[in-house]
Amino acid sequence: MNETIAREVVAMLVNETGSSIPNFNVSYESVWPGNQA
Repeated sequence: MNETIAREVVAMLVNETGSSIPNFNVSYESVWPGNQA
């Protein structure tokens, strides 16, 4: 998936959940390993 689209989806999810998922970033990196620094 395009990285920009992936980040937009993440931003949307975070916006809707109010950042209430503390491990979300870890899950995001697991799903999209190409986005790791």
